[in-house]
Amino acid sequence: MVRKEFKCQRCGKRFEIEVFEQGEAETKNQPTAPVQCPNCKSTYIEVVRVVSTKARSGR
Repeated sequence: MVRKEFKCQRCGKRFEIEVFEQGEAETKNQPTAPVQCPNCKSTYIEVVRVVSTKARSGR
């Protein structure tokens, strides 16, 4: 998992959430969904920056 800061293209709200890294959800059989703005529910968002990453274990 990685924590990213996003910005909504519709309302301009900035927010942070944890998301799966590319391919991580499939290897863990986890469902995925597009990131939504918590304010207006738009999926038109952009990544502003990566806030933090968690080290992967070799298990």
